[in-house]
Amino acid sequence: MKENEEQNTIPVLAVRQPWASWIALNLKPLEVRSQNTQKRGEVAIYASRTKPKESELELYFKYFQNRLLPIPPVLQGQIIGMAHLVASYPVGCFESFRTLAVNHHNPLDYYRDGLYFWEFEKVQQVKPVEYKMNGSIVWGKVDRKLLKVV
Repeated sequence: MKENEEQNTIPVLAVRQPWASWIALNLKPLEVRSQNTQKRGEVAIYASRTKPKESELELYFKYFQNRLLPIPPVLQGQIIGMAHLVASYPVGCFESFRTLAVNHHNPLDYYRDGLYFWEFEKVQQVKPVEYKMNGSIVWGKVDRKLLKVV
């Protein structure tokens, strides 16, 4: 890829729903992952086509219902946000996972040794953009001109 093309692209992070929506809404600054990442900077948040788990959708719906807020749609196969990935660090222990649950929303039974928190800042929603990831790839690239902040 030419240098000019590289400057016009942004990495795309695939995230299963409803976690992608929570990130794009700036309600989930910590993404729970099984691996560390050295990647930093601006990334696009892609709501993957992977079928969401019913129990996770229930958590999402209840979050908004309990606050008497309209429930945002759970889109799939689209880029729905942008954020700056600022850190990746080991969760450490169950107590850390439990204490920070308000920032990641994962059920406590998701905890296991070896997890990482990927931390996001400067989160923005974008007008949804259809996007196709190949297989179970975590990272892709998109032309940043396609992303319009809403």
